[in-house]
Amino acid sequence: MNNSLVTNSRRSTPLEILNILKLRGGATVEEMGTALGVTTTAVRQHLTLLEKDGLVSSRLLRKGMGRPCRFYSLTERGDELFPKGYHSLALDLLDEIRLLDGEAKVDLILRHRAQRLAMAYAHRVAGKDLRGRVEEMARILSENGALAEFEECNGALCLREHNCLLYKVAIRYPQICASELWMLSTVLNAEVKARQCFVKGDPLCLYEIRERASTATENP
Repeated sequence: MNNSLVTNSRRSTPLEILNILKLRGGATVEEMGTALGVTTTAVRQHLTLLEKDGLVSSRLLRKGMGRPCRFYSLTERGDELFPKGYHSLALDLLDEIRLLDGEAKVDLILRHRAQRLAMAYAHRVAGKDLRGRVEEMARILSENGALAEFEECNGALCLREHNCLLYKVAIRYPQICASELWMLSTVLNAEVKARQCFVKGDPLCLYEIRERASTATENP
């Protein structure tokens, strides 16, 4: 990717369609076909796949007295393919907090975030056994973009995250990993150990999860 558009080293009509929709705020099939120099049939074929993937959506648009046409635009998921500076803003804010109030305030903020997430996710796993809770947690994480999956391993359950949503922030503030571990342990009501971590140079984040004797939890 470059700073403004989704790019590929080879010409790709689907990516060019996404770029057009981003630049124009939306377009009709005919407008995209003209811009790309391809047939409207080809454009529709690509749009069908992009809609199936949840990257574009469409609505009927009436222009003048003629028949309404279908107008395509990016979905929120499609827009997320384009570079964002969220991590830079998060780092700037945490840096300012550390400068003004010290490292302890950063730790406090991260603890509060973990507690808020734990409360938000608790109802999703309520009433399930450990396997069900881990399966639901993998679903929650994937909904947020972590590409999570789980399986049985070594007499435990292993939860894998193939995409670290907080990597660039965690590199500077690794304590966020501890708060994530606490959040998982609290939501799953289980013993959770981090076996691999992106921040440590591993190719994924891997958590080993087992039942625990006590239901008591500690703050992160």
